[in-house]
Amino acid sequence: MQTKEEILLKMGLPLEGENVLNPLTVKPGDLIQGLKVVEIQAFQGTPDYDLDTVLVEFSGSITLTGTVKYLPEDRNFGSDQMVVFEVNALEERNLPVSHHDRWEQTIMFRNREEVSSSLQIKSGDVRENVTILLEDYKYAFLPTDAISTADFVRIIDEK
Repeated sequence: MQTKEEILLKMGLPLEGENVLNPLTVKPGDLIQGLKVVEIQAFQGTPDYDLDTVLVEFSGSITLTGTVKYLPEDRNFGSDQMVVFEVNALEERNLPVSHHDRWEQTIMFRNREEVSSSLQIKSGDVRENVTILLEDYKYAFLPTDAISTADFVRIIDEK
């Protein structure tokens, strides 16, 4: 049986930086980019998906810039309407991520109505270069369609 460290080495060179969390060492109470870890769940990879999966719940707030998209309901895919935030590439270093997460960071707002009202957007609308304040970020790195979530607090700037 391989150790967790051996599995991590097999997965490739981990990302590095102040925003990178390692599920082997992170524990409740730790601070990452000013956000406090409330709960962490980490699962060892499987033969079908050799990367570890990670769910981390944070408390606190963070300001990020990116693109807000109000996605319409997709009956073929089985998804409800949702408002998502695609973090600008230069801002990703400000957001906690798993040590193997090389995907673009997208966050779904849990309070869709507040976002759409504040930005005055409707289904299908897109707003670029929006700086917003988020809180209670829940990070998901899973081999599924699960997505990271957060609560929208307010708009800081809209260009």
